Amino acid sequence: MLVMPPRQCLLLFCLLFFTMLARAEESVPALPPACPTQPEASAARVTVGPYSLDAQTIRINLAAHDLTAEGEVVIAGPGGVFTADSLRYNTETEAGHLDRVLGCFEPFRFAAQSMSLDAQGTKQVQRARLTTCAREHPHYELRTRNFVVQGDGRFHARHTALVIAGHRIVNIPSIRGKVGSGNAEIAQPALSGGVSSIDGTYLAVNYEVPLGEDRGIRVTARAGTEGIIRGQASYTQPFSLGGDLQDGAIALHVSVKEDVENRLVAGNRLVDESLERLTINRLPALQISFPSLPLRGELEGYSLRVGGGFGRYEEEPTDVTANRANVWTVLTSPAVKVGGNLRLHGEIGLRSSYARNEHLGTTVLQVTLETPREKDRYLNISYLHRGESGTSPFLFDRMQISNELYTEYEFPITTGSRWWLNVANRLDLETMKSRDYSATAIYKLDCISYGLIYNYASKSVGFGLVLNAFGSFHKGVGGVGFSQ
Repeated sequence: MLVMPPRQCLLLFCLLFFTMLARAEESVPALPPACPTQPEASAARVTVGPYSLDAQTIRINLAAHDLTAEGEVVIAGPGGVFTADSLRYNTETEAGHLDRVLGCFEPFRFAAQSMSLDAQGTKQVQRARLTTCAREHPHYELRTRNFVVQGDGRFHARHTALVIAGHRIVNIPSIRGKVGSGNAEIAQPALSGGVSSIDGTYLAVNYEVPLGEDRGIRVTARAGTEGIIRGQASYTQPFSLGGDLQDGAIALHVSVKEDVENRLVAGNRLVDESLERLTINRLPALQISFPSLPLRGELEGYSLRVGGGFGRYEEEPTDVTANRANVWTVLTSPAVKVGGNLRLHGEIGLRSSYARNEHLGTTVLQVTLETPREKDRYLNISYLHRGESGTSPFLFDRMQISNELYTEYEFPITTGSRWWLNVANRLDLETMKSRDYSATAIYKLDCISYGLIYNYASKSVGFGLVLNAFGSFHKGVGGVGFSQ
């Protein structure tokens, strides 16, 4: 989900700043007004497997297995329909390249300087404009130097700019996720601002230095009116276990005054005001996470995630400094249909952390009843139970709320209305106090949605936007996770 962060008092300044810094775009064809269709007749036509090729001129080199096409090129297949100035394709390797290409692959309509295809269904689009809007003049475009979509829908966009109503709004170093999953991992805009209890009014920079196809160093820094300078540098190295398993990752983090409030089980004024200003320094910390492992036999449908880490941590303002190690595992159940669109699923997580010869064991159980996240009307009811045994010198390791109920409902104001309402609440079942209670008024268009957010617990107001192809305003309770 791509959401502009709320409570950004300096947002207007940031937008104007990046508008002035925006570089002229290299020549890219305009977005097609509609998805191209396969012509009924052409000067030449070739069919290769599920693909058909139409063009004014088609040349075939049988010895080299090469095929070239020029002039009003149209290629149609399972992955979409594309038009181009020219095409090069090898029938043996099943790899191809198109120049100045227009087309559609679900859910995108795009224009690009070039696009390549391979036998695995991977599309690599260079210097592209993409949108999911159905109208001729889209509400938004993503302008990206490199956009890769694999056959299973996983994508990675680098050096991307968000353009709304023809105006370049903000740069995004990296977007990674799966189309339609609502779970995109987004490197935040390179310059942003906001207000926090630690920094006051602040400016933050975020920059990603790519070192390879899936490797990079991400650097963030923040300074505000309170005179505190904070920052973090992270290097992530993915690794593969082979087969059809997703990649795992090894990450090295170095940070100064890193905010851990948002990772605490309950770090807000309703529980303990001292937690609001809690920060850590990683000097450094190494973390590893293995890919989700599907289980077999009687546990068919369940999956297991495992990870851990080691590093030297310094916590402020508690003035605790120590080496810290932790290992964790999370077991996820399959979703079971319980009637209508409702699905029931759960997770249980275990973590052991060690510091200063002290050991702390933490258990988190989460049971969720929800509608599929891709549905517009959304309901989520989740119960969370947390327990711990042992001790830890670090406050950020400790459990704050034992039993919690999460509820969320998103629905249209009237049938067929573009106006929707999302209400979400986190309720401490022991104190019966809400630590996060928000209402979002949402205006939905075909490809983009806007939201006005009021959080009753923090007495704050924010504004957000969502690109519908990448997610929604559904918050969800999130999966089981631990402070690392």
